[in-house]
Amino acid sequence: MTKPELIRVLYMEDDTGLARLLQKRLEREEFKVDIAGNGKEGVSMYNKDLYDVVLVDSSMPELSGIEVVRVLSSKDAVPPVVMVTGSGNEKTAVEALKLGVSDYIVKDIEGGYLELLPPVIRGTLEKKKMVEETLRMEEEMRRQNRALECAGQAIVMTDLSGKIMYVNPAFSNLTGYTLAEAIGQNPRILKTDRHGSEFYKNMWDTILNGETWSGELTNKRKDGSEFESFLTISPVFDKHDALESFVAVQSNITERILMEEKLKKLSSIVEQTADNIIMTDKNGVIEYANPAFEKSTGYSKEELIGKTPNLLKSGQHTNDFYRELWETVRAGSSFRAEFVNKKRSGELFYEEKTITPIKVKHKSGEHLHFVSSGRDITDRVKLEKAREKLVNDLQKALNNIKTLSGLLPICASCKKIRDDKGYWSQIESYIQERSEAEFTHGICPDCKDKLYPELNSM
Repeated sequence: MTKPELIRVLYMEDDTGLARLLQKRLEREEFKVDIAGNGKEGVSMYNKDLYDVVLVDSSMPELSGIEVVRVLSSKDAVPPVVMVTGSGNEKTAVEALKLGVSDYIVKDIEGGYLELLPPVIRGTLEKKKMVEETLRMEEEMRRQNRALECAGQAIVMTDLSGKIMYVNPAFSNLTGYTLAEAIGQNPRILKTDRHGSEFYKNMWDTILNGETWSGELTNKRKDGSEFESFLTISPVFDKHDALESFVAVQSNITERILMEEKLKKLSSIVEQTADNIIMTDKNGVIEYANPAFEKSTGYSKEELIGKTPNLLKSGQHTNDFYRELWETVRAGSSFRAEFVNKKRSGELFYEEKTITPIKVKHKSGEHLHFVSSGRDITDRVKLEKAREKLVNDLQKALNNIKTLSGLLPICASCKKIRDDKGYWSQIESYIQERSEAEFTHGICPDCKDKLYPELNSM
C-alpha cells in the first residue's frame, strides 16, 4: 500500500524548545516540519522551497508574525498560514485574520495547543481545497455561462414540464422573444401547425425516456414569421441520475433548406433538359452526365463516370482544335464550337457545344470544374447539307438554261436549230440537251385545219 505524501510545514518560532516539541508532535502525524528561528529566516526558507502550510509565531525577532504575514500576502499562491501566539491579543488576531491568516491558536501552558494543531492544520488544508474547488467550479460556471451567452445557436433550458428556465441571446435574436418574455413560458410559443400531434408525442416520449431527440421542424417567431430549424433536445440528470431538466439547442437552417430546394430544382432542370450536359474535374474526368447525354451518346452514366470525353472523339478534328479548347477554358473563358462526335455504336453525330469553366467551393478549398452543355444538331446539319445540294443542283440547271440565251440560228422552213459546231438538229433535241425540259407532241388547231381539212366536216 502506498504511503500518503507527507504534509510539508514551515514553522517560524524563536523558542527552540517549543519549536522542537511541536516538530516531534507533528511528525508523529505524517507531517514534515522545517524550523526557522526568526521571521527573516522563515521568509528566506519560504522563498527557496515549497510548503503546504506555514505556522508563524506572533512575536519574533527580525520580523514579527504580522510582518511575516504582510510579506507573504504580497506573493502569489501563498499556502495557508496559521498564527501561533503566546498571548490572546484580540487586536493581533483581528489584524492577522484581515491579512488572510487561516486560523489563530493561543499557546496554553498545559500544551493542549500541540494536540489541537494537527486537526487545525488538516482542517485548514481541507478548507483551502474546498475554496479552490469552489473557485474552480465558479470559474467553470462563468466559462460555461460565457459560452452559452456567446453561442451562435439558440439554447433553451426547461424543467420537466417544459417551462422555460433560461434562454441565451441567440434564442432572442432568432425568435424575437427576450429573456424576460421567455422565462416561465412553454416552447409551444414557437409551435406551428406544420407538424402533427404524433410528431410532438414522439419527441416527448424520447426525452422523458432519458434519450436525446434530434430533428428538423418549422418554428414560429414572435412576429408570426416562420423559420426552419434543426433541434436537439438533451436530458439533464442530477447527481442521483434522476431526470431533472432539458437543454434544447436550435439552429436556424432556413437558408440551407432554401438552398437545398434551389439545388433540387436546378438538378431537376438539368436532369430533364434536352441538352447534353456533363461536368468534369480540372483534368477532364467526367463526374456527372445527365440523361440527355446518355441518350444522345448511347453510353450509360456508369460507363461515363471516371472516364474523359476522349471516348467520343471521332477523328474529325485536328490537334490544334483541341489545344485551342483547353487553352481557352483553362484561361477562364468559355469555348463554343460545333463538334463531330462518335456514339457508343460508332455512329457520328453533330453537336453544338459550349464548355464553361466554373469554380466550386469545397470544404478543402475552391476547385476548378468544367461544365459542357451541348445540343445534338445532326438533323439540322443533314438538312443544311441537303439544302446545299439542292441549291447546287438548281445552280447547275440554271447554268445549262442560260446557254439558250442570245441569237439562235433556226431554219425558217423546217425550224431546225444550228448548234455551235454547225450541226442542225430538231429544236426539241437542242433544248433537251441544254435543260431539264422534256417534250410531248400534239397538233395545234391551225395545223389541224390546214393538214386535215376533212376533219372539219365530221
